[in-house]
Amino acid sequence: MKKRSALIQDIWMEIRRSRGRFLSILCIVMLGAGFFAGIKSTCPDMKQTAQQYFEDQSLMDMHLKSTMGFTEGDIQSLRNQPEAEIVEPGYSVDAFVALEGPDSLLARAWSWKLGAEQEEDALNLPVLQKGRWPQAADECLVEKGMRTGGRFAIGDTISLFLEDGDIGEALKIQEFTVVGVVQSPLYINFERGSSSLGNGSVSTFLYLPEQSFAYEVYTDVFLTYKDVRGLPFYEDEYQDRMEAKRDELEQLAAHREQTRYDEIYNEAKTAVDDAQAELDQGQGEYDKNKADFDRQIAESRQKLDDARQEIDDGVSRLNQTETQLAQGQAQYDQGAARLAEEEARLTAAQAQLEQGEAQLQAMDAALQGGRGLLAAYSQIALPQDQPAPEETEALLAGLEALARQDESGQSAGLTQALRAYLYANPAGPEKQTLALQAEQAFGQIEGQVAPQRQQLADSRAQLEAGQAQLAEAQAQLSAQGAQLESGWTQLRQGRAQISQARVDYERGLAELEENEAEGQAQLEKARKELEQGRADLLEARHQLNDLGSPEWYLWDRTSNPGYAEFSQDAERVDRIAKVFPVFFILVAALVCLTTMTRMVEENRTQIGVLKALGYGKGAVAAKYLAYALSASLLGGAAGLAVGFKLFPTVIFNAYRIMYILPDCQTPFRWDYAFWCLLAAMACTGLSAFAACYRAMQEAPAQLMRPKAPPSGKRVLLERVKFVWRRLSFLQKVAVRNLFRYKKRIVMTVVGVAGCTALMVAGFGMQHAISSIVDLQYEQIFLYDAVAAFDDAVTADEKQEIADQLAQNPLAERAMAVRQSSVEIAGGKAKKSVYLFVPEAPEELDQYVNLRRRQQGDAVALPERGALLTEKMARLLDVSPGDVVSIHPDDSHVYSVEIVGIVENYTMNFVYLSPAQYRELWGEEAKSNAFLVNLAEGADQDELAASLLKNNNVLAVTSSDASGRQFRDIVGSLNYIVLVLIVCAGALAFVVLYNLASINVEERAREIATIKVLGFYDKEVSSYIDRESNLSALMGMAAGLLLGVPFLDFIIQTAEVDAVMFNPAINKETFLFSALLTVLFTGVVNFAMRFRLKKIDMVQSLKSVE
Repeated sequence: MKKRSALIQDIWMEIRRSRGRFLSILCIVMLGAGFFAGIKSTCPDMKQTAQQYFEDQSLMDMHLKSTMGFTEGDIQSLRNQPEAEIVEPGYSVDAFVALEGPDSLLARAWSWKLGAEQEEDALNLPVLQKGRWPQAADECLVEKGMRTGGRFAIGDTISLFLEDGDIGEALKIQEFTVVGVVQSPLYINFERGSSSLGNGSVSTFLYLPEQSFAYEVYTDVFLTYKDVRGLPFYEDEYQDRMEAKRDELEQLAAHREQTRYDEIYNEAKTAVDDAQAELDQGQGEYDKNKADFDRQIAESRQKLDDARQEIDDGVSRLNQTETQLAQGQAQYDQGAARLAEEEARLTAAQAQLEQGEAQLQAMDAALQGGRGLLAAYSQIALPQDQPAPEETEALLAGLEALARQDESGQSAGLTQALRAYLYANPAGPEKQTLALQAEQAFGQIEGQVAPQRQQLADSRAQLEAGQAQLAEAQAQLSAQGAQLESGWTQLRQGRAQISQARVDYERGLAELEENEAEGQAQLEKARKELEQGRADLLEARHQLNDLGSPEWYLWDRTSNPGYAEFSQDAERVDRIAKVFPVFFILVAALVCLTTMTRMVEENRTQIGVLKALGYGKGAVAAKYLAYALSASLLGGAAGLAVGFKLFPTVIFNAYRIMYILPDCQTPFRWDYAFWCLLAAMACTGLSAFAACYRAMQEAPAQLMRPKAPPSGKRVLLERVKFVWRRLSFLQKVAVRNLFRYKKRIVMTVVGVAGCTALMVAGFGMQHAISSIVDLQYEQIFLYDAVAAFDDAVTADEKQEIADQLAQNPLAERAMAVRQSSVEIAGGKAKKSVYLFVPEAPEELDQYVNLRRRQQGDAVALPERGALLTEKMARLLDVSPGDVVSIHPDDSHVYSVEIVGIVENYTMNFVYLSPAQYRELWGEEAKSNAFLVNLAEGADQDELAASLLKNNNVLAVTSSDASGRQFRDIVGSLNYIVLVLIVCAGALAFVVLYNLASINVEERAREIATIKVLGFYDKEVSSYIDRESNLSALMGMAAGLLLGVPFLDFIIQTAEVDAVMFNPAINKETFLFSALLTVLFTGVVNFAMRFRLKKIDMVQSLKSVE
């Protein structure tokens, strides 16, 4: 008992005496255990926090939507599903929220059951952050967060509208008062989903009272199941059960879709049949009313006819006379008109005849005057300077006009000949010649006038005959007119007698016609209504024939972007936790082994004394085991207490930049604590046992003597003469001391190398993660947006989208591609990959930069064969020349040769040319998307909004948006890596300090000796620092080299299949790691200077014999 008490007291004294070493072990263990436990528990803590949040807010297990809505029958069938716990139907609609000015915000409005916050079975319960719950149909809840941009405040009124369409079909109320601000478990990140409205991206969400919705059927259904309640969502058991639920729902959906189709069809058919019956009834009523109307009109008309008959019975002969007179009058009028026309014709003919005769007389007079002129001037001539008399000039003018009527042209010179004749000498031959020419012209004119003269005579005879006939007809017409006038006089006398009766008849007839016109108008209106009804009925029948089958869409939690991404982010943390902390622990264990080994060697004398006093090997070893285990226990407990709280909180808060979740839950995980403490105590305990084992084998007398120092030997550097000669004495001593104590330098170099390698891995990981966003979305993906459409569209519909892009000033160029998910197999592995087939391979380099990563040269898409992205090639372990198989579905397999490996960081692709696709599939590749490059300064949202107006465009995805989303993920990983770097730096500092402290303690006699020899404190510090710096530099160099494969190993382990980290190490990684190592070495050296000053020369130089 006394021995045990003495041993315990000795252990306590040893701890007090070497408290620096004890604290070093404690800190190293604390760092290792805390780091390992904290990082390892971060993933389950993140998932547990999300799990608790989902359970507290009753997040759905399954979300259903239908193209034709859900009926009460659908809801009841869902409630009858096995293990269905809560089935909550509801409504949703996408609409624009009017903002100040022309701006608007696309929101998704969910229905909210008033008072649901107090019900236990309410699903997807929002978290009220501010305000109160709605109490009236015109009150709403808005989202809290950056998506709304602080635009909505409690008390504000918001208006909902649609740019195209009537919002009234979805909402009875369009204006709401904001009464509360909430967060929703449906949205734990900032992705709000896609829409066919606006630019295709939903910006925020609202909750509106379900009373404000105008739908007749539910648009959404949320479900939870009893048998998965409490199961962690991230466990395979939950996922497997939900897969089974999905299969059951798909079977139910197939049945209910047909049932819903039958209901809608039968309802529509009943409505059509009812409309047909109503139309037939209307037609019958129309026919009946028309028949009644025609009968009533006929009866009224018959009464009028009878009254007329009664009037006509007394004056029948008068009516007959009136008819005869009317006919005679008509004949008279016709005859008079004909006579008038004939008289007018004869008058015109007579005028024309008289005109012709007058012209003929004028011609005769002109001819006679001409001949008279010849006779009058046959013997005389006018003087040359005397003008012709006026009557002669008039005669010549008439002859000139007469000559112009000569069509033969032979009398054209008559006037000139006569004028020359007047002045010609009577005695000369010219006079005779001119007279002869004039006579010939006169004869020619008379020859032409003779037929006209005969024609006028004939016309005169015809005119006189016509006038005779006209006179006879006028005589007959006058006699007929006299007879008619006598008859009309008699008729007027008869009319006077029946005028009153006729007035009464006309009044009755007018009333009948008015009633008939009114009735006809009403019948026409009814007829048009019937025709419109027939057109509407025909349209309804066409719609009934075109009625498509409803379709259910099933989404479980994994379909929620925030849910799935959060789970993936937690898994990424777990992947890093599988590698980094293990190496961290190994470095700490190595340092603990070094510390305990040196401690045992320092205490050789005490071990020998204890053995000489009769203590057994176990009792002596127990002292050092207790020393190591107590440091491990205390350090591990402190590390666990801090690690379980600190690391999950820091990392979770980094992820809260992207997620909307409550504070991280950090329970004390006893299983992790147990294994961490066990590992820490095992490391230190085994280190202590290993250090004690050799000492326990020696005799007490040998142990009580100091261990002989290693003999000095020439070092390798001494053989390099030109270097060795240039070293000072103290530098040579430092080099010899380093290699004299090989174990010491090996432990120091290994410790520093391990810490430096950890920092290289940390900085390298940061660069490997942060650089891939710019590489992928700025250097590889050159396109700005992807406009996706259904590959089932027709060629005309696809061309319509292409034309829309070509005519859009926001788009510079666009290329159609086919992208689809396929399975690819190579060797024994089978992975999912995106098939990429460009429609125009020669233009692909404008949208995607295919290149080899290490060489940096561009790779053209080959006509035959395929290009595979680097990460997928690594996963499949294939290289150029290997053949892989592509599985587009379960029934088809296509083999193709890999001709090139291309750089890619996010997602995995296999690139095929259209010709290669056609050769493999036996058909042309059907495009389902357009890659779009924007024009300079174009707005992506504006382009998306314009494209989504085409109903065939399903979605428009912006490369910038994808890059920002991925950059957020990378940013969170950078926080994790930063934590790793800080912890690695802290470990490096503790390791360096511990090794330096041990080095000083071991060499206390040596340091005291050189102090006695006259070394100043500064020289002593330089003497020790020189060796520390050399060993730290060697460890740093080794760590920089070892960090490369270590980083590569971490990258390979931490990567997920869909992402490849950048394996290239930048120079900053080595620079920062080296600088931190140098910095920590300098800080430790500075701290050691105070330890060196406190060394007591007398005490240190006392004999240990």
